[in-house]
Amino acid sequence: MKRLALGLTALLLLTAGTPPAGAAPAPPAIPSVQSTVTVTLITGDRVTIADGQEPTVTIEPGRRVTFQTTYVDGNVRVVPSDVAHLLGKVLDPQFFDVTTLARSGYHDSLPLIVQDAPDIRGKSAKDLPSIRARAIELSTSEAPTRFTGRIWLDAKVHSDALVPEPDGRTRWDTNLTQIGAPSAWAAGLSGVGVRVAVLDTDRK
Repeated sequence: MKRLALGLTALLLLTAGTPPAGAAPAPPAIPSVQSTVTVTLITGDRVTIADGQEPTVTIEPGRRVTFQTTYVDGNVRVVPSDVAHLLGKVLDPQFFDVTTLARSGYHDSLPLIVQDAPDIRGKSAKDLPSIRARAIELSTSEAPTRFTGRIWLDAKVHSDALVPEPDGRTRWDTNLTQIGAPSAWAAGLSGVGVRVAVLDTDRK
């Protein structure tokens, strides 16, 4: 899904210019997964991951399912068999990317965007009339038993700041240079406290 972040234009105006010569400024730190961490899937099943070990799953009581574990781009994905057919159609695959869930701190609740999904209930619901959807916070202790409509993880967005080159050197990610992020970091700006709106066209 393509995302357009409002507010990037303002950042570009603030940081326009060529990054200063010399050593590149360090980007803001990106959260990393702890050595051992447990997250709860939208199905209520709990997954524990640890460095160098296979994930272990605690199944929500009353469910008879198996789990498929895959590794995609360095991330661990654990998918229950009873919802595998819904991935990409009803359920956002990010709900089962346990590495992303752990890095983002989603342990006891999940931020969702739901469309035509009356069975999904949560707190702090906000209407999103432009896309006929709602933004809600779902407690993982109240996992739904039925999934309909479209349900996305309203996930935090992280950027890999440095991209490796074939010769072993690294360069700034193109998206970061386009908005002048290296210049902003060099000027001491981190983005902390700045609200950024994200519009998703849902165009493939």
